[in-house]
Amino acid sequence: WSEGPDESVAIRWIGPLNLRHQVLEAMLCHPPAGLEYDVRVPAGASFVCGCALSPQVWQERPPRVAFRFELRVAAPDGGTAWRDERIVSIDPGSQWTDRRWHTVTVPLPATTEPALDVHVSLSTSVASGVSVGNAWALFGEPRFEWRRRGADWRP
Repeated sequence: WSEGPDESVAIRWIGPLNLRHQVLEAMLCHPPAGLEYDVRVPAGASFVCGCALSPQVWQERPPRVAFRFELRVAAPDGGTAWRDERIVSIDPGSQWTDRRWHTVTVPLPATTEPALDVHVSLSTSVASGVSVGNAWALFGEPRFEWRRRGADWRP
């Protein structure tokens, strides 16, 4: 979703992007915008994602952008059994240390089930009344990671 006139312009994959020697496949998510998806992942997994503002706008003093990461695990009755939300605020126009990929890691809850159904919501926003010009917000390789079981390893 996007509050802009054209979602295909506001949210799209733009390819690999190297920030401070870390290359991630980047998805532009020009604020205010977001995306949601459902996925089934093995127990013990963690959600991992980078976030940054495009280096093409650093010198233009872009506005501070808030990146929101929300994960929900459904309960058997259809409600929410577990929820976690992280917000990362990035301001590369004023903070030199924000000119890099910021990594967010969210471990999923412990369970006896072999897998979990997870709803992922990623979104970007700027403060109320602030222009979204040059707010080229990027998500880097949103993914789930988990350790392989010992039975999956070759000797």
